[in-house]
Amino acid sequence: ADPELFRYYNDIVKEPLNALDIAKEGGGTLLDKVSRSAFFREITEAGNVFEAKILGELLDKTSPTYKKLEELVPDLSERKVLSQVQFCIPGKSTPCNEAGEYFIADFVFVKYDSRNRINDIIVADSKLSQNTNLTGGQELAQKGIGNNLVIRSTIISQDANKVDLVTPLQSGASVKNSAFYKVYGDGKGNFSGIE
Repeated sequence: ADPELFRYYNDIVKEPLNALDIAKEGGGTLLDKVSRSAFFREITEAGNVFEAKILGELLDKTSPTYKKLEELVPDLSERKVLSQVQFCIPGKSTPCNEAGEYFIADFVFVKYDSRNRINDIIVADSKLSQNTNLTGGQELAQKGIGNNLVIRSTIISQDANKVDLVTPLQSGASVKNSAFYKVYGDGKGNFSGIE
């Protein structure tokens, strides 16, 4: 019934990434709820699209993303690429089912030794921009480089290319975390850098 409120709502629908600013301009709790929902939905979808794009680039040894990570990880070509691996936060062990007791790594690079045992892992997470922070669990894992992480995921038997792993990752297994990187974009869905 309120044309001004409808105009703000319409602007939020058209520009979900600016939803929070539009709601502040319009005021009111209804616009605030709508704007937060629209913004969260849009950011989540953009993050999922960016993550899928980065995974494709990490599987392509000629891509700028792969080459940049290879500068930081010289043995990258010897590692298997996994996606969406769950780990208990440092200091926790399985089942670590409560909120805040685990984190999800977008990408994990596994290296095996000559006897097909897991030597170590490198973790990477994708973020839409350099200003996007890691989650609390991811920050703890990044600070604990050199220590072990406990796998929370159920058995992982294939890499991101759907190729069988020589030794699957088992829930409860402890693996050495050798590095943790943030692969970030320019805020528009394009790869920008790694830190």
